[in-house]
Amino acid sequence: MEIRIKYLQPEGLVVSPAALVDSQVVLDRAQLARIQQEFLPFATDADVDDKTFKVLRSLPDFLCDFLGWSRESLLGRSANVPIPGKLLVDLPEFGETLRPDFALCDAKPADPERPWLMLIKELPIATPLDDAHTGHDQQWSASAARRFERLLRETRVPIGLLSNRTAVRLIYAPHGENSGSLTFPIGAMCEVAGRPIVGALHLLLNRFRLFAAGSEERLPALLRKSREYQRRGFEMRLIIRGSRARAPLVDLALIKAITRGRQWADDLLAGRVESVAHGRHRLVNHLVRPHSFPSPAQTVAPNWPTEILAAVRGSSAAQGLSPLPQVCK
Repeated sequence: MEIRIKYLQPEGLVVSPAALVDSQVVLDRAQLARIQQEFLPFATDADVDDKTFKVLRSLPDFLCDFLGWSRESLLGRSANVPIPGKLLVDLPEFGETLRPDFALCDAKPADPERPWLMLIKELPIATPLDDAHTGHDQQWSASAARRFERLLRETRVPIGLLSNRTAVRLIYAPHGENSGSLTFPIGAMCEVAGRPIVGALHLLLNRFRLFAAGSEERLPALLRKSREYQRRGFEMRLIIRGSRARAPLVDLALIKAITRGRQWADDLLAGRVESVAHGRHRLVNHLVRPHSFPSPAQTVAPNWPTEILAAVRGSSAAQGLSPLPQVCK
């Protein structure tokens, strides 16, 4: 099974593998086939401009029936539960008002005056998410994604979902920080090879992760913790064998999908430690508990696979430890 990172189109940081490992949030491979079978009825074919796309039949049904969100918590689903005025952003300089189509409310918000957990925007089918608008009727040429990010920042609701029904994009735009996004293509999620993608989407956005998990394992906490890891410089980077660019994979514990299902990735996340896996386990410990990381002489074996490393270089020195060796060239 091979899932390429380009399918996910990550931009910036959304969720870091280190934060997920620390919170014991891991993709369960044994459940992937079942999750995909539950997802498939929510997708169908649609023709747009002589092209056929896999699309969601209904975004609200997908959110409520597949991910398990409560319909009572989803504002905007009908005229009886409209979007509050506080979530509308007027842009008089452009003659435009930014507004979400739906808003998900937290059942037990920290601030009852601001109970919104997430904003959702639905675009017409196959509308480009990142193409700038250049028509005469658009005074502001920003893309749909940039418009939505501004809405998130202005309303101080940092988590958002943007969908054109051919893809679902999770956006994290905390106030005063760079935004990050991760895009889940519907077509890829309908393929056998895309099971880890639909599994990861379900892992991050299902009802349990949003409402029922412990406070430190819920999605908002995972996103905040990921930024903390980034600021502290303990971001995990893995290199895929055979990649000419040797691009670092830093977003999401889709690590299982991204690393093409290699067993050592499972060992890395699960913390199983035998022989070479011992060194990988120590690497995770360095990311999560840097004070416990022993010297390279104690952990780095000559038979480490060349795929595995190039992680947190420089953070060892910051902790007064010997630097990690250059394993991947």
